[in-house]
Amino acid sequence: MTLKKNRIIAIDIARFYAIALVFFGHFVEELMLLKNPAGASLYKFIYSFHMILFAMLAGYVAKEDVVDWRLGEFIRRCFSNRLLPFIFLTLVMMIPPLFFEGKFFGLPLPSLVGYFRGAVLTVFGLPSFCVPSWFLLMIIGLEIVHYAAFRFLRHSNVRILIAILIFYVVGYWLNLKLDITAVRVTIK
Repeated sequence: MTLKKNRIIAIDIARFYAIALVFFGHFVEELMLLKNPAGASLYKFIYSFHMILFAMLAGYVAKEDVVDWRLGEFIRRCFSNRLLPFIFLTLVMMIPPLFFEGKFFGLPLPSLVGYFRGAVLTVFGLPSFCVPSWFLLMIIGLEIVHYAAFRFLRHSNVRILIAILIFYVVGYWLNLKLDITAVRVTIK
C-alpha cells in the first residue's frame, strides 16, 4: 500500500487517535449513564476536546480551492455529500418506531406528535431520529464557516489569529447564553 505524496503522516495518525477517542467516548458514555463516576470523568475529559481536535485537523488539511467554487457549486456538493446522506439516515431511522412502541430519544413514537416534534428538532440541528448523524451536520457547519471565512483569512496569519480570537469569544458567549454543551448527569 502506498500513500499519496502530499499526505502528512502525523495528521493521519492524529486522525486515527481522534477516531479511537470518539469510539472510546461513546463507550464511557454508557458507563456514565450507568452512574459510574470513572466513566463520567473520562466522558467529560474526552468530550472536552475530541471534536475540537477533529475541527483543527479538518482545518489543517482543508482544500483551499473550495473557496474558489461558485456558491451554487458549494451548495450542490454540500447537499449531495453531506445533507443527502443525513436525510437518508434520518428517514431510515424513522421506520423502526412504527413497529416498536416506546419513547425514542424522548419522543413518544409512533405518534404524529412525536414525529412532528422530532422533525422540528431535526430541522433545527438536533437530529432526533438518527442521533449519530449529528456529525454530518457539524461537518456542514464547518464547511460553511470555511467557505465563508477562508476568503478573508487566506494568506494572512494576522487575520487568522484575529479570527481565532473572534470564533473563541463568540463560541464562549453562545455556550454561556444557550448552554449548548452542558452535560447534566448526577452521580450518586
